[in-house]
Amino acid sequence: MRRTLCFAIIAAALPLALHAQDATLPRYLEISELAVPMDEARAFEEATTMIVDAARQAGLTAQWGWDIWQEANRYGIVSNLESLALLDDPMVWIRQFEGTPGHAPLMAAFEKTAGMHISARSSIMEIVPDWSYMPAGAPQHAWAQVLSYKPISGSDESLDALIKETVAVLGRAAWPFQVLGSRTRIGEGAIEFVILFDDPVRYETESAKLETNPAWQALGPRFATLLFDADVRRLRHRPDLSYRPGR
Repeated sequence: MRRTLCFAIIAAALPLALHAQDATLPRYLEISELAVPMDEARAFEEATTMIVDAARQAGLTAQWGWDIWQEANRYGIVSNLESLALLDDPMVWIRQFEGTPGHAPLMAAFEKTAGMHISARSSIMEIVPDWSYMPAGAPQHAWAQVLSYKPISGSDESLDALIKETVAVLGRAAWPFQVLGSRTRIGEGAIEFVILFDDPVRYETESAKLETNPAWQALGPRFATLLFDADVRRLRHRPDLSYRPGR
């Protein structure tokens, strides 16, 4: 991944960036999921803050920014990708630092974490606007509930229609949180929905309320016939490890 290449180098680096307050959703998201050993987490975070500072010193624009989300010792690095063609040049992100005051601190961050035992995997997700739900006045988000599903073969059309119906049910129920729907373009095949919220207690309260909605209850059995695997994660946004100029 071009934006998180630095973390991949360190190890040998999230929807959606996940700032859905934006008027226009990005078309693609680059996502690196890093598992950091517990005894190396502090050094990893220190190095990441050095990279944030390096980006500021380099004057990187929002195009080259990223967000980091955390679940225990796992970190998700999420950035917008304007075009898949940018993947043809894996060094394009690092070149943004060349000839700037940020280049030296970036190299220092690499040196700080050389030899860390970090495992990483990456994917490219395509945002699907019709699978996304963007209510007006949604709260600022500090948390993300990530729902990953693997559909059965041949279910694409039925699943697409059912997801659109689900979005409509959320609208009629006045669900207060943003939902970003996406499909995998590069990586392990899956579809994902990221629910962004400000407070876990409020999220659980609203979820319990939604579960009493008959239209919502009817969706579950229909999804069960189209999916063969599911995974749920809850991540906390780390603004101190993220770089989003202008926000």
